[in-house]
Order: sequence, then C-alpha cells, then structure tokens
Amino acid sequence: MVSQQVGRVVAVAFGLGLFAAATGGRALADTEAEKGALATWFSEHVLFNMQLLPLVNVQHLSLLADNPRNDLKKLDRYSYELHIRPDVAVEAGPVRLGASPRLVGIYRQFRDGTRSGENDSDVDFFLREGYLKWRPVSSLTVAVERKNLQWGSGFLTSPSNPFYELTGRSRPYRELGGKDFASLSYAPNDFFSIMAYANFARGEADETERFRAVYAVKAELTFDQLFFSPVLSYVDGDRVRAGGYGNWSVSEAVLLFFDAAFTRGTVARYAEVDPEDPFGLAFRDAKRESRKLIPQLLVGGSYTFLSGTAIYGEYLHYGPGYSNAEAKRYYDLLDRSEEPFLYRGDDPNLQLLAGLAARNLGYAASNRLAFQRRNYVMIYVTRTDWFERLDPTVGWAQNLDDGSYYAYASVEAKLFSRMKLFTNTLYYSSAKHTELAAPFDYSQAIGLKVFF
Repeated sequence: MVSQQVGRVVAVAFGLGLFAAATGGRALADTEAEKGALATWFSEHVLFNMQLLPLVNVQHLSLLADNPRNDLKKLDRYSYELHIRPDVAVEAGPVRLGASPRLVGIYRQFRDGTRSGENDSDVDFFLREGYLKWRPVSSLTVAVERKNLQWGSGFLTSPSNPFYELTGRSRPYRELGGKDFASLSYAPNDFFSIMAYANFARGEADETERFRAVYAVKAELTFDQLFFSPVLSYVDGDRVRAGGYGNWSVSEAVLLFFDAAFTRGTVARYAEVDPEDPFGLAFRDAKRESRKLIPQLLVGGSYTFLSGTAIYGEYLHYGPGYSNAEAKRYYDLLDRSEEPFLYRGDDPNLQLLAGLAARNLGYAASNRLAFQRRNYVMIYVTRTDWFERLDPTVGWAQNLDDGSYYAYASVEAKLFSRMKLFTNTLYYSSAKHTELAAPFDYSQAIGLKVFF
C-alpha cells in the first residue's frame, strides 16, 4: 500500500513537472529574441490540449442477491461530476515525454441501503497516463509508460489482451485508468513489428485483486487486406496464455475480425459443494490446476454503408464462464447468503454467519471472471457526423445462456466548434438469477465536453 502511494506521488509529480514545463517555460527567457526562439521551439515540439467534462449520472439499482439492499456495494443513485483532463506531449530529438494528469470532483447522493439519505463528495488528482519514450534509431523504441493498453476490434472485450479484459466502450465518457509498463518495440518495416511489455505496477487501474506482474510479447503482420497479431503472455506465479487477433478487409464495405486466447485452467472462482461450510457451498478456484484447454473466442464483422453508417455483429464464447450447473450453484450461494448478510443483531453465532455471508458476496463480486456465462452476441450501429452534428451509437448485448440482455445508446452532439453535448444510456433486463440483471436496472449520464 505504501509503495503504491509513493508511486502515485511520483507519477503525479512527473505529470505536474511536464505540465509546468509545457505551459510556463516561456517565462525563463530574458530577452525578446530568447522569447521568440523559445516560442518557436515550443510551437514545434510541444502539444497541449485540455478537456473540461461536467456530467450528471443517474443509476437505478436492481438490489438483487448480489448486493442486498445496497449494503454490500453501497452504490450511489445520483452523482454530479467535473473532470478536468489536460494532455501534454514534448518531443525533443529521440526523446518523447507525455502526461495526462486528471482532476476529478464528484458529489454523490445515496438513496438505497444503509446510506440512504446520505451525501458525500470527493476530489481526486492523479496521473491517468504518461510516458517517457526513447527512439535511438527509427525502428526501435524503448518506453516506460502508464497506459490504458487496448487492442482488437471487439466492442466489449479483447480476449487476447492479458492487461485489460474489458474495453470500457459501453461508457465512452469514462476513462479507464492506465497501468504501468516497461516496453520495447521493434518495427524494421511496414510489414512486421514486434513488441514486448512488462506490466510492473497497478497504476491507476480500478482493480481489487492482489496485483501480479504480467508479461507479454506481441507481433504484428500487415498485408494488403489482412492483419494478424499473435500474442503470448504470462502472469507472474500463474500461467501462460496464448492467442491473437486480426482482421480481413474483404472489401471497402466489409470487415471480418477475430480475437482469441487459450489457457490451461483458470483462477476463476466457482461455487462448489462443501458439506463443512455453514452454507453448504463455498467459492473455490476449482480449475486452477486443470490441464484442460479453456478457450476465449470472439468473431465478428462489420458492414459500412455509403452514408457512413456502420453495423457490427459479434459472437463471444467465454470458456471460463459458468455452465448451467455452475451458475445454479452460484445463485444458490448468493440466495443463501443474502439474509444472513443483513443480520444486525447481537447473537455472536449469527454475527459469525453474517461475516461468512459477506465473504461469499465479496467473492461473488470479484470472482475473477469478465463475464459470468459462456455465450454472447453483440449488435451495434454507429454513425459519425450525421447532419454534420451527431455521432450516435446504439447496440444490444445478449447473454445466450440465461437470456439476459442490455441495450445501449450513446450520442454526441456538436453544439459549437469547441463544445459537445453527450448522453449515455444503459438499460438492463430484470429477470432474477441472470447475469445482466445486476447491479442496475438502468444507468443514464448526460454532460458536456468542452475543448481547449
């Protein structure tokens, strides 16, 4: 914990120093000639922009067994937020530096659970992304960076990415926190390149599990109409993961893509029968030592019309997800834990049972699975610059195993040259004992993007 806080202070100091150098360096010049030369250097070597993003978010909670009365997750109903997002980059010869510090202020109102009627606020300053890159020759780059490292064409996930399981694209106004990497990339020509990554610290990623270093080697092969990138990765103290992603431009209108990964076993938690546990079931990493090959496979395609409208379709098979029997035990354990978790009396035996119930619900909330089940489809439609003002995206995600779904709509509207209005809506199905019924019935955000 201490090392994480020290790392955060160092990262923020780096961002502040770079920000100050980019915005205040002109004051160091004493003469008009020096000021002119310095201004020219800055205009040629420094890039700076900033975004101001005020927003309001409303989310109606489903309050099912995974979050009884909202006493486990303690989620707010309303939030009023202000995000200040500067980005600065400096290039000087073979060296490049960049920083994306963030200042976020949030005021929350709670309307569910033990915190109902309460309000709180928080102000956070952190370095979301930043980098120091050195290019000794044109084909070689060495970097230390904090980055939200994403790849692939999938809307919800990129199975071959060992660093980020989810893309965050269903809430585009939310920025995923960057993780800390050391990287080496070699690109001798336009056909082939290879990259090596070492994720050595959590950075600003929002994760609850104990951090483990992750290492990956990734190559990229580019042809006229084909692109393929094999990926091999390893989680420290865990297992090797092999996969890759690619796409095929069939025509100007048609694109096909895939993304896949394979491991032997998984560290995911499953509800297993345990006669010695008071609940008769307990979460176990039951497949940790399995030698069975577990696949994650995403396949999809898109068609782009002459108008600019594009329609995408994806199918995801998520091998680590629960089978029907595993899902039944999972929800049985949640149901058995719900009432004991809510106990607030003085009986020591029931207090002990309440603690065990909280353990069960906590493991359910962090069961090391990106998705609960195994088979999903996603359909979405995008359009940019519609009527020269609107950028809408609408979509539908369907869990094929339990029938749950969510609908998605996001719209950006250009108000002025430096201002956009955005809305983001997520509506979820409500059937009990299904994945996408929790934790929300719906979520709605509306805000502005102001560019400087």
